[in-house]
Amino acid sequence: LTVASVPILNGIFLGKPIKPINLVSAAIALLGVAILENLIPTGLGKADSMEAPSGDGTGALLFGLGKGDLLAMGQPIGFGYSVMRIDYYLEKYSHMPNRVLTITA
Repeated sequence: LTVASVPILNGIFLGKPIKPINLVSAAIALLGVAILENLIPTGLGKADSMEAPSGDGTGALLFGLGKGDLLAMGQPIGFGYSVMRIDYYLEKYSHMPNRVLTITA
C-alpha cells in the first residue's frame, strides 16, 4: 500500500500531479492486498472458504476490519510519508554534494 500512499501524499502535501502510471500501480497494489486478505476469492485452495466469525466479539470496527487491521494500515501511510519527505529534501538540497548521506543521517 506504500505504492498507493506516496503519490497521494505527494499530491496532497506537495501539490505534485498524480500520474496515470501511479494510479495503475496503486490499483494493482490494492488488488494484491485484497487477494492476500481473501477479499477476492481466487479458487486456489481452502483459504478461500475461510471466513471471519460473525456476531459480537469479533472486534470489527469498520467494514469488518478490526483494530489490528486499522493499525496495520498506518504502516504504509507512515512509510509513504517518510519517502515523501526524503524526496522533498532531495529536491530541496539538490545543489549540495553527498546530499543523500546528509538526509539519511
